[in-house]
Amino acid sequence: MINNIKKLLGKSYYPLNEIEISQGALKRNYNFLSQMAAPLKVAPVVKSNAYGHGIELVGSVLDSCNPPFFCVDSLFEAYQLKNSGINSEILVMGFVDARNIQVKKLPFAYTVFDLDFAKALNRYQPGAKVHIKVDTGMNRLGVSTKNLPNFLDEIRKLKKVKVVGLMSHLASANSSKAQTNSQMQSFKDARKIVHQKSLDPKWFHVAASDGLFNINKKVLGTVSNLTRVGIALYGADEYGKTTPVLKLTSKIVQIKDIQKGGKVGYDGTYRAPSPLKIALLPIGYNDGLDRRLSQIGVLSYKNNKCKILGRISMNITAVDISDIKRSKIGDEITVISNKPGNFNSVNKLARICSTIPHDLLVRLHAKSIRRTLAP
Repeated sequence: MINNIKKLLGKSYYPLNEIEISQGALKRNYNFLSQMAAPLKVAPVVKSNAYGHGIELVGSVLDSCNPPFFCVDSLFEAYQLKNSGINSEILVMGFVDARNIQVKKLPFAYTVFDLDFAKALNRYQPGAKVHIKVDTGMNRLGVSTKNLPNFLDEIRKLKKVKVVGLMSHLASANSSKAQTNSQMQSFKDARKIVHQKSLDPKWFHVAASDGLFNINKKVLGTVSNLTRVGIALYGADEYGKTTPVLKLTSKIVQIKDIQKGGKVGYDGTYRAPSPLKIALLPIGYNDGLDRRLSQIGVLSYKNNKCKILGRISMNITAVDISDIKRSKIGDEITVISNKPGNFNSVNKLARICSTIPHDLLVRLHAKSIRRTLAP
């Protein structure tokens, strides 16, 4: 995106809001998680624009780590990733409209839980690799264990698709041991059914980041040989074992003195209790600065806390800089810190919003914010 803007302008483009991605932190996280999971393999999850980090950038960095495959949600994301020049396999985990696979041969693997789609793959994508998704109790996408035998009988009739995986997803690996144990047992039962049907997939995967951190590795290894890792890969998991990869900054575009009683923002929801100085930033909820942070969120300016004043607008946010000396237009303010203990780390901001880090990260604007790789 940034290169296209530079071509259009014919000169350098200087963004006001910038997302910095640490290539070193990303690789270290992947290597750490791979060592932690061993002998299980680790497949990076890069759906939803790599959790807001940039699917092309993350893919290009991790491709050199030779992952078994990348996990995306949609065919659109698979194209994005492939067009970035990666060599690793790509697994499309979400629903695919069968009409979109009828145009040409595609180099992707697919999650299958619908027989009609499997038949379409057999017809239009001969040789396609598929991962059968079984619903072990979360009641999302997947074939029930009850219906799995008949489903596999039909799959075996399709001679032009290759079953290379069996997968599921744990609903409460970080909160409910009982439900997790039940799902693990169901997945074990599904494995038996697969083998009874004389199928021999290469991959068995049921756990994501929470499963990797909360389930004994030996126990996990009894049902799987791979784990899919998303939020932990980006250093925003609740366990603090990995390093945050992303930093979001903005720049001051105007500074104003507000008198006592002055109102700030839409509907005047903030009224100054005393004279203060505010900075206006060209970032808002369109850019991923969650509106729930209005009045209660804090950003970092010269290592100081700066409270958000009034409502966050679509493209503008006001912060209190009354206690900051020598402030000026153009100064950088850190919106999301890449230091896990900071008051404006994505985990801390998520807690303020009573949500999860994923919720904030995936809504960082994919098009208007420049992304750079840092060491």
